[in-house]
Amino acid sequence: MNIPIVVQFGSRSILIGRAGDAEPLDTKLIPIGAAEDEEFLWRLFYKCYHDELMVAPSSTKVVIIENVLLPLNRKELLCQVLLKRLLVSSIVFVPDVLMTCFSSGVKDGLVIDVGWEYVAVVPILDLRILDNWSHISNKAGKFLYDNLKEILPPGTDLDTLVPQIMACEGDKDFQYREISITKEVRNGFLKQTIGHFDEDPLEYDDDELPISQVVLKTLKDLPVDVKKRAFPNLMITGLASNIPGFKMKLLKEVKVKFPRAEGITTLGPWC
Repeated sequence: MNIPIVVQFGSRSILIGRAGDAEPLDTKLIPIGAAEDEEFLWRLFYKCYHDELMVAPSSTKVVIIENVLLPLNRKELLCQVLLKRLLVSSIVFVPDVLMTCFSSGVKDGLVIDVGWEYVAVVPILDLRILDNWSHISNKAGKFLYDNLKEILPPGTDLDTLVPQIMACEGDKDFQYREISITKEVRNGFLKQTIGHFDEDPLEYDDDELPISQVVLKTLKDLPVDVKKRAFPNLMITGLASNIPGFKMKLLKEVKVKFPRAEGITTLGPWC
């Protein structure tokens, strides 16, 4: 009996591996826009099956961990590539926010998914997604990239350099060619992304709120009984959330308004 193949599909990264493994077999960072390119996806998955999984696609079932904001056209594209071109046996889509709860060992909580295009703040109750109280913002990974792109020379390999810049610790300046990026500049970008608890949310459009304001808005709007069960289980996940100090800064802002809110360790959607 063949073990199902698990694919976590995002706008800038694709994780692939076998069900039951503690971590993905491979993580592929993909170019901007490639998630909507059928030929690119076909070549990528063909290479994964041939070189890494070393199994015939027709003999495998595929579980796709999907973002709650994954557009229908991208789902159809995945089905076209996997079902019709690679001829996999079957496909099942499962929401990434629920998988994050599974990997954290909880069934209630608030998942804060900091992706490439959007941040999704999604309340979960008894492993059910509460869509009516979910909120999104565009202050995500792309926002950080675009800000850094403005101060870096043209032609810079942002995919390599941006994580190095944001991971630079202490008071050291990050030196690249003639550009020096100070701690104050790095913290400024993080502050724009995360925000501050005493900011006026009316200063922003709904989809441009800093992340802390989106979390505070979601918690404030939740019914009392749901809020009580969500407080102890704040799960911060997503590629951009791995920036050093990101999770700590975000939790600090939230706890000013909601002292009972607690972050818990999560493996993310891959469980």
